[in-house]
Amino acid sequence: MTHTNIKMYGTVWCSDCKRTKKFFGERRVHYDFIDIDQDPEGLKIVEKVNEGKQIIPVLVFDDGSTLVEPSNADSPPNSASRPPPRTSSTTSSSSAAAPPASPPPSSRP
Repeated sequence: MTHTNIKMYGTVWCSDCKRTKKFFGERRVHYDFIDIDQDPEGLKIVEKVNEGKQIIPVLVFDDGSTLVEPSNADSPPNSASRPPPRTSSTTSSSSAAAPPASPPPSSRP
């Protein structure tokens, strides 16, 4: 497991928090979870970072930098926990279904 000093402020019911936990778990990145529903000081930190709003999750890194509501495409400063780039799935023209061919024009004498 990669040891970092990442703190994640969130809640147990938040879907973005669950996704971030899963992301870190899949990459075996250690983090400390602070449930802002249970920790008033944690809630204050979230509100301070978000100028009074309660937007979660909030990641706080060793150097004091923060990342709010990250997607898997966001890159935390710690390279060990850096998510992969988001790729778009495109269908190549060879695998796409071709439109039906038009019948040739009839030529009547």
